[in-house]
Amino acid sequence: MKIFKLGKVAQVIHDDGIADGGERYTDEEMDLMEGKAALRDPDRKVSRRRFVHVLFDDGQAIGTTINGTKDEIESYYIGQEFEKSDETIHKATKVEFIS
Repeated sequence: MKIFKLGKVAQVIHDDGIADGGERYTDEEMDLMEGKAALRDPDRKVSRRRFVHVLFDDGQAIGTTINGTKDEIESYYIGQEFEKSDETIHKATKVEFIS
């Protein structure tokens, strides 16, 4: 059992990851409380202009710039269908962040 201060209320966190209030903490909250936040990508939640490669289900990729957080950009592309210049429809499968 560990005691952490979350916001203004001290919480007791049992080994099962459930606070005294009965709600399970998210993995991100647990990492923050255990000091693992530095291991996470600090840039992930920052909204800014980024250069990305978007990979499609046909094996091809495009490079483009887009504004947003990494989460927003991945949600925008991954699993969505786009019409390419040859007028074929392809689903985006992966986003690689270049800058």
